[in-house]
Amino acid sequence: MLEMKNEMDSSLAPIGHIYSASRSSRLFSRSRTVEELWGGLEQMLFSHKLAATDIAEIQAKLNSIKTRLGSAGVLINITGSATREAEKEIGKRFGAFGPPRPRNLITQNMENFFALSQIGGGQSGESKSTGASAAAEVYSSPSLQIGFAAISLKAAPYSSPLQAAELVLSHQLSTGALWEDIRMKGGAYGAFANPEHLEGCFSFSTYRDPNPLRSLDAFSSIINEAAAREVVDEASFEKASFEKAIIGTYSRETRPRSPMEKSLADFFRFLYGIEDRHRSQRLRDLINVSEDQIRAAEKRLADEAVHTRPVIIAGKAEAEKAEAKLGVELRALPV
Repeated sequence: MLEMKNEMDSSLAPIGHIYSASRSSRLFSRSRTVEELWGGLEQMLFSHKLAATDIAEIQAKLNSIKTRLGSAGVLINITGSATREAEKEIGKRFGAFGPPRPRNLITQNMENFFALSQIGGGQSGESKSTGASAAAEVYSSPSLQIGFAAISLKAAPYSSPLQAAELVLSHQLSTGALWEDIRMKGGAYGAFANPEHLEGCFSFSTYRDPNPLRSLDAFSSIINEAAAREVVDEASFEKASFEKAIIGTYSRETRPRSPMEKSLADFFRFLYGIEDRHRSQRLRDLINVSEDQIRAAEKRLADEAVHTRPVIIAGKAEAEKAEAKLGVELRALPV
């Protein structure tokens, strides 16, 4: 248990941008809520609680989980060519599980997941102010000399006309405005725009950021300035840059993957119900995305920007600045 706690603690500086984005987007879908509980800041706090728990109590909990898993059934994904031998071995080890059972209706209630939270917040968040920053969260860590900032907005639905446009737009922003404003001017090591259309969120985040509070303002400015941009003529849209963004996005979607990556991706698509026709349509939409769709995506994000959920993780000094600016309670991390 101590090893698990130390592993979680040591991951804060290397992947703080993932923690901040996970926390910011946790309420957009059931799976995002579960992911935050399973691998986000919630899990970091839980690892400290677990390390202080009596071994006998942990053993009893694990036995209870084992019993529940055994009655829930199992679905297994096999990667490799020796499938017949693998099936035999899997049968020996997991044959008692049986096929997956129907999902328990209790797990459909999001409030049951919120009740597991050690941080709290729920749907509305905890704040001393109102307005756009009412759902903001600020975390302080004495071990950090840099920070991380994230906001999450509602993304266009999966397979909608604007899905491809948001994918291209995220590439444009990550390699353009975010790079110039947050990396070159703000000094952050990284800045990202990442839409997850199956989960319903479009997240912006920074990596190793010396001024995460400034980055929050930069996110809003970049989104609003893009939406307010007027295209006077074809050249003003920077057609060459637009085409490069499409090529870059398409390349990311079709990049070579290892057999393990392919297998895992196919397994997730099976669970989500994504068929080859959906993938083909997604690529066709990317190739055919128009400038008008990009502008529509920009305006849609600007409209959603008033409903962001800002999250900052930083050292004590920067966290206290964010606490005062956003009007929220500072939460201290145990690392």
